[in-house]
Amino acid sequence: GRHVVLALDCAANEWVRDGGYRFPKAKAARTLAAADLIALYARLAGRYPIASIEVPVLKLPAQLPPGLSF
Repeated sequence: GRHVVLALDCAANEWVRDGGYRFPKAKAARTLAAADLIALYARLAGRYPIASIEVPVLKLPAQLPPGLSF
């Protein structure tokens, strides 16, 4: 994180299936709710130096995890 930060362009609008978000290249079929997908982003941001996440979900919830903003 000292010299490199990451920016993700998730294009989550492309993942919408069955009332949730389905990972297009996942080995096992997995559909997440928006809140679960945001929780995943929060875990990733806690582990990696992520500076920006574009199009994280179609509609952001009113409350986000502490320290996370889109």
